[in-house]
Amino acid sequence: MSDKATDDLDDLMDDLLDDEDCEGKSPPVLELERASPDEKLNEALARTAIRPTVGAATTLIRLGKGKYGGLELMPLIDALSAQTDAVIGGDLRRGEAMLVAQAHTLDSIYNSLIQRAVANADAGYLKATDSFLKMAFRAQSQCRSTWEAVSAIKNPPVIGYAKQANFGVNQQVNNDSRVEKTENPPTELSGGPNELRENPGAPRIEKKADSTLETLGEVHRAEITGGEG
Repeated sequence: MSDKATDDLDDLMDDLLDDEDCEGKSPPVLELERASPDEKLNEALARTAIRPTVGAATTLIRLGKGKYGGLELMPLIDALSAQTDAVIGGDLRRGEAMLVAQAHTLDSIYNSLIQRAVANADAGYLKATDSFLKMAFRAQSQCRSTWEAVSAIKNPPVIGYAKQANFGVNQQVNNDSRVEKTENPPTELSGGPNELRENPGAPRIEKKADSTLETLGEVHRAEITGGEG
């Protein structure tokens, strides 16, 4: 690799890691691989810098400073790459194990905060008690959400069946609305709905009152006589 490429790699590592992380030990070595012989150096550097495993590995080295001994960069990147490849291939066992471990960790944080809240309550520090209780309930909520994530991985929802059922309902509603809109279509003659209409050419029959029925009440009505006094 040319001196220019080495300098660029050093600059990249300086951006990813502070000088304090390399103090007292050899600096981490990042191997740069070109995707093709025609790939330019700056393109290879950009592609390497945005790799999720590279960012995660440098973060783990910084967080694990003084905890894991001589943790090297490239073996860590390779281990993370193996895990990402497994997930892409459908193997979620590491994800399940990680979530379960995190749930237990959150439960431990919850219990620790609850104990501190009780101790402050016994001492009469109510504000501190309230603060510890709020943080404890946040840890409890995150623990519950973590277990819900584990349940979703183990028992994924059946989305396809729900979509199919909804589509059938929508289709039925559309068919019903179409039938309702096409009831009593207008005819060519009237231009309105099918119903009996008046014939303007027919003579109108005048209704005459029946004089016999009108006077019937007068002829045959019952006589009203006065009752006994």
